[in-house]
Amino acid sequence: IDADLVVRPFGRKGEFATTRDFDVGAMQFHFGMQPVEAVGQGVDADGDGVADEILVGELSALQIFVATIERPSMAPLGSAAQRGFATFNEIGCASCHRPILETRDAILPLRYPMVPTEPRVNVYYTIDLSKSPVKFDRNAAGGVTVPLFADLKRHDMGDALAESFSGANSDRNRQFTTARLWGVADTAPYLHDGRATTLTEAILLHGGEAQPVRDRFAALDDNNRLEMLEFLRSLRTPVSPVKDLLGSGQQ
Repeated sequence: IDADLVVRPFGRKGEFATTRDFDVGAMQFHFGMQPVEAVGQGVDADGDGVADEILVGELSALQIFVATIERPSMAPLGSAAQRGFATFNEIGCASCHRPILETRDAILPLRYPMVPTEPRVNVYYTIDLSKSPVKFDRNAAGGVTVPLFADLKRHDMGDALAESFSGANSDRNRQFTTARLWGVADTAPYLHDGRATTLTEAILLHGGEAQPVRDRFAALDDNNRLEMLEFLRSLRTPVSPVKDLLGSGQQ
């Protein structure tokens, strides 16, 4: 959390407070399209002869779509995967990759325009996260239980993974938000730049605050390591995450 006390859980560096923030940047970086709320109404920021490339309403529709995609889940654990999950906890992986996070409210408010320090103003749409297609389990506090396998915090991951985007001596170069492990079995390659092609390689590249846990994983015998990988391979993404939006016969 930065000095303004705004929680920013999205992005590898924890720089975005909402998926809408992320989408504004992603539209420009990945698709070469300038949202109106980033460059202004009627502005042709990239000089391609087209203004108003992504309207406010279109970005709102995208935000709703992203927030209501079917979530990843854990497949039933066999005996080996159960032992692997126990090892995952015992060697300390769960200290950052926390298996569940609890909310105090099941309702997700979407806002525009957004005021990061005032999260309940300008709400234009609400989503009940306990209902389909997201369908998180309700908890005793009236919120939901989220099997995220992350802590939504930034951690120093050491020199081997450090970047140089924030100045040569910036501490932020070594910091990354904890990767969410839900769906990890289907989301290779791994780490912030995709340098790891396997889960084992990704774990062994951990450093900094994660160095002791990495070393405990490296010291596991082959059987314990395979059992832990079996557990990680139970964390799957949906086969058809938007099936509720598709017509019959479509995948």
